[in-house]
Amino acid sequence: MDRPIRIGKVSSIDYKNGLVKVTYPDLDQTVTDDLPYATFNDEYQMPPIDSDVLVVHLSNGQAAGICLGTYWNTQNTPHGSGAGYYRKDFNSNAIGEAFLIYMSGMMSLNVKDFSLNLEGNFSMDASTINLSAGSININSGKDINLTANGEITFKSAAGSITLSEIIQHIK
Repeated sequence: MDRPIRIGKVSSIDYKNGLVKVTYPDLDQTVTDDLPYATFNDEYQMPPIDSDVLVVHLSNGQAAGICLGTYWNTQNTPHGSGAGYYRKDFNSNAIGEAFLIYMSGMMSLNVKDFSLNLEGNFSMDASTINLSAGSININSGKDINLTANGEITFKSAAGSITLSEIIQHIK
């Protein structure tokens, strides 16, 4: 093989073992043996079939090598960009379905359905926490404790009421 670094298209995926086969259109649709797909930071996300990928072959031919992954091109453009911008899509087959964005000290998680299961203690320090949802349900088999150095206010479309007003009404 005269070019150990090649560009090809993913033709099949062995999800369990993290392997891909790559087709080289410029070599009469030649297909590689199974190649390991590179892991960066031990993350697991296999590319979609037909993705353009960069492959590095060992000097003994295309039977051995490693698929380094996809790359940005005219068919695969970044979904947002800028200095300090970080985006992690969690499903390469459905871009935009679930993703994390970090920029300028702010992080957002965008996902259709979200479940958080915690065991043990959970702590969060923030000056403001905003939850926006059609409804918010809290299910607890034990007490729910809210602690505030100021007033606790409950707001709805019908109006608002403070915890102090509720306590006064009860007395």
